[in-house]
Amino acid sequence: MVVWSAFFGLRQNVEDRLTPFIPNPVLSGGIASLSTSALAALLSNPFAKMNVLMQGDTTNAFPSTWQAGRAVFAKGIVKGFTEGAHVRSAYLIQYLAVLRVLEKVLPDYMPSLCFEEE
Repeated sequence: MVVWSAFFGLRQNVEDRLTPFIPNPVLSGGIASLSTSALAALLSNPFAKMNVLMQGDTTNAFPSTWQAGRAVFAKGIVKGFTEGAHVRSAYLIQYLAVLRVLEKVLPDYMPSLCFEEE
């Protein structure tokens, strides 16, 4: 949810605010995508870590989300919150960059699959 909110909501807002300073739409869109995907990675990282802990749990050490969350934050709020966020950020930057390119290119090549703007 955080990733989609960053891509569809926050990214466009950042891009609109950058346009007066950076008139090149590719550059302003790229900077907006990079910054919002890094923010989305940072915000969604603890939940992704809890998900990985619960999925890889073969000893039933994390039977609930609450126990997985306690394990993530046992290292400290800052470390538990940000540990591994750089890897997730690199993944999300690539993911949102592909979405951004498809958003611009797909309507030209496959107009029957895309909604027309009103």
